[in-house]
Amino acid sequence: MNNSTHLEKLKLPSSFCFAPYTNLDLDQDGTWLPCFRSELAQGSWKEYDITETFNSSNIQKVRTDLWKGKWPKNCEQCQAREQEGIKSTRQEYNEHLLELADNLDFVEDIKKAPQYSGIENIHTLEIRPHNLCNLACGHCDPHSSSRWVKIKSNETKDQDFTKHLIDNPEYLKKFYTKAGNLKTVHFTGGEPLIYASSHKEWLNGIQNKHNIELRYHSNLNHNQLSTYQHEWHKFKHVKFFASIDTSQRYYEFFRFGSKWDRVDYNIDYLLKQKYEVVGTITVNFFTMLDLVGLVKYLVAKNLQIHVAFVDAPGSLNIAYMSNEQKNKAIEQIAQAKLEINYKEEWKEQRGHIALDKITEFIKGTWEVDKEKTRGDLTWRSDKQHPKQLAKLDYLDKTYQKHGFKSSWTAL
Repeated sequence: MNNSTHLEKLKLPSSFCFAPYTNLDLDQDGTWLPCFRSELAQGSWKEYDITETFNSSNIQKVRTDLWKGKWPKNCEQCQAREQEGIKSTRQEYNEHLLELADNLDFVEDIKKAPQYSGIENIHTLEIRPHNLCNLACGHCDPHSSSRWVKIKSNETKDQDFTKHLIDNPEYLKKFYTKAGNLKTVHFTGGEPLIYASSHKEWLNGIQNKHNIELRYHSNLNHNQLSTYQHEWHKFKHVKFFASIDTSQRYYEFFRFGSKWDRVDYNIDYLLKQKYEVVGTITVNFFTMLDLVGLVKYLVAKNLQIHVAFVDAPGSLNIAYMSNEQKNKAIEQIAQAKLEINYKEEWKEQRGHIALDKITEFIKGTWEVDKEKTRGDLTWRSDKQHPKQLAKLDYLDKTYQKHGFKSSWTAL
């Protein structure tokens, strides 16, 4: 049953999203949002008890709009993706929740008072406790990487690039006592696993671990994994979304500061320990230089393929490539699909679906109407977008200045 059909069966608007009712996203600057795509912070979870601000006037407005079938301003990214024919975070989240929930009794509560929700309805908690990171990836920024903080601070003296660190899990103590239906706790960053002493405190603070699926978005480019074995074994399930956006050829350039051998070793280590690992591709310009090589690697490791996209205003977005580059990218996708050969049929199907998403995204940048375009993200030109050319030049000069051996064009 697809997303719209399920919502229709529940007598909810086709654009409805469960995230503002059942999801909580805690950002490293101390603010909270209904999801990581949200445009506007809803309050502070560092200064105020989240159990008291979960029904703030701002979030009530978001919920009321969704209930009326309107797209809130908070949700413009998902709206734009769906208009372009691309699966949105809203759709993915709804599917995840409908699989996750033991029952949907809370839907009836929503219908009675659509502007409100209770902590007991939260199924997913996403935490970014800091922006500490050992890498400075091409599509990232100081908000999510302390290594970029260091680079940018040296470049620009009149702008404040701050290291964020919230290392007091006590902020959530009252939350956990009330969140009786919590099913998933998802850590992102920064790199969530490099600050071991703090992260163990976060893990120890989670209640009812035997009912919780623990998730990580991680670069897996460090030596901290064995540190957490004792804590991880207490959870129902542990799942890693391994951020591998390019083939080995471009990996150490695009994820500056990384070592390919390290991520390869860590994937093998996690699989040996029987943890679930998903190969997560944040599709960008460098991905499309050797998509075939990347897919070959993920299939050889038997990793499920999951794709996301560098979004606006990301100048590495594949929408900014020239028409010629997009045509070559579509040829790459066709070749990469020939490499998908899993033993498990469901992995094979999902692999094809993931690569088809990239094709749909590229075609959407040609076909979408101007009204559906976010700024100049849709780039229909025979030439590569100037912003992308400038970004590639910046990365080349910056990474070489900080020790990388050559230009990406020489790899």
